[in-house]
Amino acid sequence: MTTDDAKKTEEPAKRRWGKMRGLGSIVPSVTKTALDKRGFVQGEVIGRWREIIGERLAGYTSPEKLTFPRGERSGATLYVRVSPGLAVEIQHDQPRILERINAYFGYSAVARLKLVQAPIPPKPKGVQPQPRTLADTEINSIQKEVAGTQDPELRAALEQFGRSVKAAPPKKRK
Repeated sequence: MTTDDAKKTEEPAKRRWGKMRGLGSIVPSVTKTALDKRGFVQGEVIGRWREIIGERLAGYTSPEKLTFPRGERSGATLYVRVSPGLAVEIQHDQPRILERINAYFGYSAVARLKLVQAPIPPKPKGVQPQPRTLADTEINSIQKEVAGTQDPELRAALEQFGRSVKAAPPKKRK
């Protein structure tokens, strides 16, 4: 057996077939092509739009397309779909919105907004169950669970996650 034959027989053993993977690790590769066509190299802008623009305006707007000048990675134009009647308010708030978007990117990525007046797709109807209020004992148990975490930001995030899981209403079984 030559060394090339030995390498060929070793390679398949290193591969992992049928390994379970988290959905979060697959989504970026699946959505990359569609997002690249729209200029959203970082698909996080769409996913975090509510955080970037604010809760109030996010219900009436959605990012459509991001175009950079040829060969540049700054000075982009962000096309934003706006509910009819709100374009004037968004245009008035444009400096603040641009500041928030660029703060998210960490540099002056977006230079201007191009507003497209069109209806925003309606949110699914139905009553969303409200999270329940946690008892002090539940809050204390969550805080004890995360107390060993050294990083304060991670500890706060874990505590918030624990609160949201405990407070979530039970799912209905079909």
